[in-house]
Amino acid sequence: KGEKILKVILVDIEGNITLGKGTHLILKDLALLRKYKIYSEKRGYPEAVFCTGRSQPFVEMLTMALDWFYDLPSIVENGSALWWPKTDDYELNPKINLQEWLDIKTSVVKTLLPAFKLDKEFKFEPGKDICLSISPMPNTPENVESLFQRAKKELKKHPQIFSKISVFHSNSAVDINPKGVDKGSGLRFFSQRTKIKFSEMAAIGDSLGDFPVFKLVARGGGKVGCPDNASKECKQLVRKLGGYVSS
Repeated sequence: KGEKILKVILVDIEGNITLGKGTHLILKDLALLRKYKIYSEKRGYPEAVFCTGRSQPFVEMLTMALDWFYDLPSIVENGSALWWPKTDDYELNPKINLQEWLDIKTSVVKTLLPAFKLDKEFKFEPGKDICLSISPMPNTPENVESLFQRAKKELKKHPQIFSKISVFHSNSAVDINPKGVDKGSGLRFFSQRTKIKFSEMAAIGDSLGDFPVFKLVARGGGKVGCPDNASKECKQLVRKLGGYVSS
């Protein structure tokens, strides 16, 4: 009573809906999430959309599996674009100059290749239009955090490149986007296009890439939360923002 009505729940995928990259899907859990669509329509629950670093085709597949064909869009590729499931429309974040970014992206690849052993220490994630994602190879000493630190250190050696990019990570990959484009800017674009205020949102995530969303939603009067398997830093931030950490 007295609480503002939520209109949308924004959910990260890895570590929140799935266990993570390269792991099996828990079908009984997906079946429960599929039922949420029925409850949301019958009982007036908020619509549920994805706010993820994953590509549009991956999000479309999961949308089909969960039947989350809502009127609202999902935020894909760490804020690079909105994808509207009912119409299949794809809207690029207006902060992105596509031609300029493609040139910068090429420079980033040329910078990283001499510093890392491709297909031995790391690999590029395929299938993304804007975001450049790299992940550690299995059975190597590298993990996402160490790869993030190494990549950031190497890119800082090239100020003309580093000044034009944003570098962050999820639990599965290191993500490189145009400067100022992250899940937070994607959420601002989402709010602008849907006319939904931050106070009418709830956000669920588990890692560094979700922090801009948490801050915007919580400080705007909305709700934030994370699963028990979230990073230590994520749990600390969620608690600091007055959010909920599952157990």
